[in-house]
Amino acid sequence: MTVFFDIDDTLYDRGLPFIATAQEFFHDTVADPRKAYRACTSRGNEVFLPSQRGEISMDEMYIYRWCKGFADVGISITPKEALDFQRLYRQNQDRITLSSVIEEMLQYCSQNADGLGIISNGPSEKQWNKISRLGLERFIARDMMIISGDIGIDKPDAAIFRLAEQRSGKRPDELLYVGDSLKNDMYSAAACGWHTIWFNCDVLPVPTDIHADAIVETQENLAEEIRRFI
Repeated sequence: MTVFFDIDDTLYDRGLPFIATAQEFFHDTVADPRKAYRACTSRGNEVFLPSQRGEISMDEMYIYRWCKGFADVGISITPKEALDFQRLYRQNQDRITLSSVIEEMLQYCSQNADGLGIISNGPSEKQWNKISRLGLERFIARDMMIISGDIGIDKPDAAIFRLAEQRSGKRPDELLYVGDSLKNDMYSAAACGWHTIWFNCDVLPVPTDIHADAIVETQENLAEEIRRFI
């Protein structure tokens, strides 16, 4: 089995740099940082594709994500404050690391799987910086890392999964995708005939039409489940 991973909220917890930023920016006054993170992530998803297509600027995307997301949890910020928050958030993102559980999991996969890869949405420079910070090239060959900003195709478009199939040289039933998003990861990969593991890190309600071979909620359970596949 060849295993492809998402990056954000799969190989590292994107909520941690957000929480650190929120604590510093709002001086520990955010009652539920995780709830605020989920709200901002949801709002960011609404404008991700328009920002990638050049329909809105990145600053406009950041302003929408932070202003709307924080408003959803009762916090009002100005557009200038949204951009200030983004700058601090970016600094904290530059400090991301792999947890010991994920590092050990990737080491095991690199030794036992038929191959490893990445399929990630996001701007090229931003995602490659994350790859570098996390040290993922220790485990995954660069030509098996597919970033949407490099190719102009974003998940959930099936074309990005077909490209991964070509690079891996495997059939769909020989491929496993691990990700946190139902729409971008689970439904799209399953529609292409891949095996899937949904990393439900936010412990969301499980829909009746879930397209996943397995559902896990912790990094430890993810590591255990992957061992069953490979």
